[in-house]
Amino acid sequence: MILTKPKALSKIQADREQKEMSLELVIAYEAIAQLYEKMTALEQALEEWKGGE
Repeated sequence: MILTKPKALSKIQADREQKEMSLELVIAYEAIAQLYEKMTALEQALEEWKGGE
C-alpha cells in the first residue's frame, strides 16, 4: 500500500493559520495529519523490515 499526502492538507493548514476554521475542524484535521504521519512511519518501517528478510 502506498500512502500519499492529502492534497488538501496544505490548504487546511493555510485556513487554520487564518483562523477561518472552527476549533472542532482544526482538531479533527490535526488528528488526521497525525494519523497520516504515523501510518507513513509504519509503512516505512514495514518496507525496511521486508528488505531485511
